[in-house]
Amino acid sequence: MDAIKSLTLITAWVVAATWVQVPSPNAPGSNELLAAAASSSTHVWAVGRVVAGTSAFRTLVLHHNGTAWVSVTHPAANGSAMFRAVDAPSNTDAWAAGFQQGGQRTLVQHWDGTAWRTVASPNPNPNGLNELRGLKSVQGSLWAVGSYSRPGGSYGSLKLIAQRSGTGVWRTYSTPAITAEDFLEAVDATGPGDAWAVGWGSTSPFGGVAVAVTLRWNGTAWTSVPQPQPNQVMLFGVKTVTPNDVWAVGHTYPGGPHWIPAIYHWDGTAWTRATIPAFPSGGQLRDIVALSPSNVYAVGLDGEGLGARSLVLRWDGSVWTRETTPGPKLYGAATVAPSTVWGVGYGYNQNVGANQTSTIRTTE
Repeated sequence: MDAIKSLTLITAWVVAATWVQVPSPNAPGSNELLAAAASSSTHVWAVGRVVAGTSAFRTLVLHHNGTAWVSVTHPAANGSAMFRAVDAPSNTDAWAAGFQQGGQRTLVQHWDGTAWRTVASPNPNPNGLNELRGLKSVQGSLWAVGSYSRPGGSYGSLKLIAQRSGTGVWRTYSTPAITAEDFLEAVDATGPGDAWAVGWGSTSPFGGVAVAVTLRWNGTAWTSVPQPQPNQVMLFGVKTVTPNDVWAVGHTYPGGPHWIPAIYHWDGTAWTRATIPAFPSGGQLRDIVALSPSNVYAVGLDGEGLGARSLVLRWDGSVWTRETTPGPKLYGAATVAPSTVWGVGYGYNQNVGANQTSTIRTTE
């Protein structure tokens, strides 16, 4: 009886877990958080950009030390720059990636437990655009994904996949073009021989049909593993729980006035679309994280435009349900085992006339 009573209490406690908004700092201008990662409860990172004036912008790094968010000093990049991805393998090892010079050069910085420093990163098209949007550190090597403009002045973009060894040497990988305009948004891995990268493509650089891009690394090469796609799909986040348990999130356009959130699952054999709550006002999912195979969180935004609100969906091993969450739209998430989940993003603040950072947290 005592065991049954304890299980009932634990179940009720998990269901009753609530999300709270956690104050975060803002510099003068428009502040946007786009990604998050954590190695422990005292080392949570959030990155993005600060827009100063009408167009110039610079990288933004925030750190939660277990008590509060603080802005962290890091090297200034060249020209307009932003971070789109962050990963934190340990308290003395974190990586952030994005672009600088307005998108003409990739940007990678590393935290060694004391300070951030800029490290060299690949630019496949020295005369064009080169951007990184996703990062994953696994067993001493670092995966970075994004896109670069086609060399030679032709239209369209190509997928960028690069791997940095423990000695600091980068290797780039070529993959077949999926569409005329390919972009990779996220990467995740369970080990050196298993990784996934997701994104989207367009059948034309001048406004074509959106196509999901899903690539798998088998330890030797990256290959395309297409999803069934009756409608347009764009993917922005991926989580590899195990090699045969992979989630990808984004949005799809089934017709009508809105794009709507979408979740897809790989079971080791095929991709299938998951059943999730309906979103009549549209929305997006931008990131996905997991505390366990039966405790997965997808974050994004419900609605469109300035009025979009935070969106968190939770998988309990059987069904996806919506969590009650405060704050504006979310673009990144992070977990701290065994029970803490963070969501980060931004929203428009009418009092200051600019976007302001927003972070929310739950501890089950």
